[in-house]
Amino acid sequence: MINRLQDALETTLKELFKDKVYKTPPENKTSPGKRSLNFYKEYIPEGTYETEESEFPYMVTKIIDGSSQPASIGDKATIQTKITIGIFEDDGYLGCQDVLNAIQKILFHFREHPTMDAFEIESPIDWLVLEEDYYPLFFGGVIINWSYRQAELQRNEYI
Repeated sequence: MINRLQDALETTLKELFKDKVYKTPPENKTSPGKRSLNFYKEYIPEGTYETEESEFPYMVTKIIDGSSQPASIGDKATIQTKITIGIFEDDGYLGCQDVLNAIQKILFHFREHPTMDAFEIESPIDWLVLEEDYYPLFFGGVIINWSYRQAELQRNEYI
């Protein structure tokens, strides 16, 4: 069930941002290009990039934690997820606007669609922008708490 949430979240975000392109860091000090977001689960895999900036722009969906109750108490369980956004922008501080726009797009989507697969959002949805200055790299995140019925949890090859 936990993997199912992460898969559904990544699929939803890919669909939501499929037509959006962002600047990419310049290769060999040439001019920046543009591309769609790279999507990752949990972290950016080691060995997939030559420099720290080469995976920009990206979103990482991460399972933070969760809670569950014995069946005798109730059927509700919760999972907390975090979406990390990384944007490259070397034209002033437009990258901060790009991060805020991405956050807003996620907030609008889940306000209008508070359920996804077997999961329902538990209010509030929290968001943040990294305060430290890493120009030309900009970061933000969205934290969403989800609930689901444990009765829907099924064993799979991992459990």
